[in-house]
Amino acid sequence: MQWTLTGKILEKIVVDESGGEVLPVDERVLDLLQKEIKRREKNRVIIDKLKKGDPSLADDSIISRWAIELLAISRPLPRIGEELPVILAPADPAHINDRIAFAKSERVTTILNGAIKYDPEDLYGYTRAFANSPEPAKVPLTMLDPTAGGGSIPFEALRLGHKVIANELNPVASVILHATLDYPARFGIELCKGITFWGEKDSLARTQISPQ
Repeated sequence: MQWTLTGKILEKIVVDESGGEVLPVDERVLDLLQKEIKRREKNRVIIDKLKKGDPSLADDSIISRWAIELLAISRPLPRIGEELPVILAPADPAHINDRIAFAKSERVTTILNGAIKYDPEDLYGYTRAFANSPEPAKVPLTMLDPTAGGGSIPFEALRLGHKVIANELNPVASVILHATLDYPARFGIELCKGITFWGEKDSLARTQISPQ
């Protein structure tokens, strides 16, 4: 059974004796699982309506992948006291962007008289990054980003206590990597004094420049 967990249920995940993450089954979890079953049934109806409205959609990659994610959950359902293993899986933003565009496409809106309104489980599978504040890693990992750009991914990994290896060929982005990753990690809070000093000095210099 594959079930994308979002929202409050994530707070119920615990670490078992082997160090793996599990979801203990209680009445609340079973209630949410029943809602997931109904959610999938509802969305399968939408898929059927789309296919009937436009038979060519039966071979559409967006529809096919969504249908697989909406397969009926096998029975019997887990019982109270059991533990469901939790697997961290990478999101697929490129596909989700295609899915969102598909939902607003003319073919879809014509058949459904409007766009598809996806559930959170049908999208990225996680809430917006700035709304989350994860705990620092208990077991630091080494994170390699060979095309780091401005370094948002390495920055978050470093913030959570992981070792970071970031590479970037663009010279401007490389300077940004030094400013956001290397210098803060190397100099720590002391770096703030230098930033404040030079920031105020630059501000003062600007106020003293008279227009020609």
